[in-house]
Amino acid sequence: MRRLIAYALIWLCCLSAPVWAQDDDSGGLLVDFLEDNLSGENRFIKVTGLDGAFSSRATIKQLTVSDDDGVWMTINNAVLDWNRLALVRGRFSVNKLSAEEI
Repeated sequence: MRRLIAYALIWLCCLSAPVWAQDDDSGGLLVDFLEDNLSGENRFIKVTGLDGAFSSRATIKQLTVSDDDGVWMTINNAVLDWNRLALVRGRFSVNKLSAEEI
């Protein structure tokens, strides 16, 4: 029964992903969530162009990491090939992570 509920939640998230990822004001609810949770004290994460977040192949146009002194890392055209079903077991499993430029 728990597995059925988990699959239903994943399915619901997949249907709502376009709504999350297409808010013109801030980049979307999912982008805001990622930026807020990856950023910390004196570390700021900016995600631009997130596409396919709930598919098995997500792309990010640009990700920057900065601190009070400015941007110190930029990742362009990143591709994340990951296992969505691993989330049902509480794991985050990445098959391949690549970027055109770091």
